[in-house]
Amino acid sequence: MEAWLDLFRRTPREYYADFFITPPITLALLVISLMHATILWPAFFAIGILLWTFYEYFSHRVIAHNVPLFREAHALHHDKQNDHIALHPLVVLSIYGFFWLLFGFASGAMSVGFSVGYVIYSIAHTAFHYAKIEPGHFLYPLKLRHMLHHRRDVNFGVTTSLWDRVFNTESKINFR
Repeated sequence: MEAWLDLFRRTPREYYADFFITPPITLALLVISLMHATILWPAFFAIGILLWTFYEYFSHRVIAHNVPLFREAHALHHDKQNDHIALHPLVVLSIYGFFWLLFGFASGAMSVGFSVGYVIYSIAHTAFHYAKIEPGHFLYPLKLRHMLHHRRDVNFGVTTSLWDRVFNTESKINFR
């Protein structure tokens, strides 16, 4: 089990590598997608972001909190919130590669929206754990919401409360 958990322990360099990998991939997806854009591009982009938010919620609530091996790995993050617990950058690249194989390089605006959602999630989640976010900052209510998740089995959405509201897993505490 300990060897499995070591797969999620990152050095700071490995942890922050994601910020040098995924934005350029997202930009490349955007350029490719815009070369094939239609009038419906903005709608499909928005659907991609919406799909990301559902994926974020589902993978966090169902997989990270209920699937045994992933639950133990995710518990590392809950127990040691300032440690660099994450997927290895090569795993992230493999996931992008899998989606490219599945949907093609010109898979369009939905892929761009999904990827933008992931980049926003990565930035927000990292900020919640490593940045000093003071009261009055626009991220402060989201940070409090996420920190409550680390204490209770609520608030599985990191970038939005949409799916927590839909599935009634949002805390009843108002952070605004």
